[in-house]
Amino acid sequence: MKKIKDILASWREKYKLSYTHADTFNVKWSAKLSFFNILSLVMLYTLIVGISVYFLILYTPLKKFIFNDVSIYELNEKLEENTKALAAVEKKLRTNIKYTDNLKNVFTGENLVDSNIFKQIDTLEGIVSIDFENSAADSLLRDKIENESISTTVEKIEIQTDFFIAPVHGKISKSMNAQTKHYGVDIVTAADEPIKAVLEGLVLFSGWTSKTGYVLILQHQNNLVSSYKHCAAVLKNEGDYVEAGDPIAIVGNSGELTDGPHLHFELWQNGIALNPQEFISF
Repeated sequence: MKKIKDILASWREKYKLSYTHADTFNVKWSAKLSFFNILSLVMLYTLIVGISVYFLILYTPLKKFIFNDVSIYELNEKLEENTKALAAVEKKLRTNIKYTDNLKNVFTGENLVDSNIFKQIDTLEGIVSIDFENSAADSLLRDKIENESISTTVEKIEIQTDFFIAPVHGKISKSMNAQTKHYGVDIVTAADEPIKAVLEGLVLFSGWTSKTGYVLILQHQNNLVSSYKHCAAVLKNEGDYVEAGDPIAIVGNSGELTDGPHLHFELWQNGIALNPQEFISF
């Protein structure tokens, strides 16, 4: 106990702090200080500096660089919003993938992945208006379409477009015949000739099928869809935008249902096959 008192007493002892000239030893100024005085000055200086830094950070842009001015609650809200947005994008992507697969299957005669998918697409609504379920009404509708003459079918469709570009020039080896389920025309032309887009549009499908080989399908305005089959190669990918007359594929002889280099071309509107010869001079 006595030792502590001695230490405290020594802290109270005064010491002279002076500023003296080195040559003349003249004292410029002097002060008597104890350890307590020095400690008090240091604490006061630290307090002043601390308060100054606090207000500097609080009321200047430095706050944004030093602290993240976002609460945990706000971060959780943003995270939840981003999660919902990501889930919506993922759902839309899956829907678009199914839709593209169904379009491919419609034009290649294969089974549908999910026939309800056509009702879920807002931006492409109306491209295919026929219900592809194997119902009795569907069978009657298909029979009606197949038994109607091509001219009658075309008269019911209004094509709101100025002109079509011929995909290729050549000889028609087989015309459209809905009764035999040949929903397009076969144009015989030289192999490796470029195939052109009949109108500007978006590539819905670009790939291979066993029956019709390399196939490319374009979506145009006014719910028009054009299909190009038996290609030797396709030059565009799904999602690409093309102008009318752009090369999109190469004439070939791919697939099982072919017997020589030619292009099988189809033109559809609102789920109904149109006769390309009524609109395009090959």
